[in-house]
Amino acid sequence: PPDALRLQAVRDQFASRRGIPNVAMACDGSHIPFRPDRMACEYRNYKGWNSLLCVAFVDSYHCFVDADVGAPGRSGDNTVLAHSWLLQQIKADPEKWLGEGGVIAADGGASDADGVFINPYHNP
Repeated sequence: PPDALRLQAVRDQFASRRGIPNVAMACDGSHIPFRPDRMACEYRNYKGWNSLLCVAFVDSYHCFVDADVGAPGRSGDNTVLAHSWLLQQIKADPEKWLGEGGVIAADGGASDADGVFINPYHNP
């Protein structure tokens, strides 16, 4: 986990750059082109091409905190996050990793019922 000064600097920078308070990390998935030797259907992503999925956590300075790489492209962010070592650590002690009331900014592909992710919503 980050030390208290680093965590506060990250949260302050997220707030000043994006206008959202209490954000300690951001999380997103990205598909990396991949040519499998076998079981190609497992690697075909929703975009129609074969890939490996990388789900990464970064701080406000664009530094990687953790990344899970290698899931078949067919997987979604939540499938990878269900097995994420870092997310398990965060859920075990959110204040240690995110600070008091801290959250993780994520797109709609990463969500949880435990309340550590803040997701965008569409304003109708």
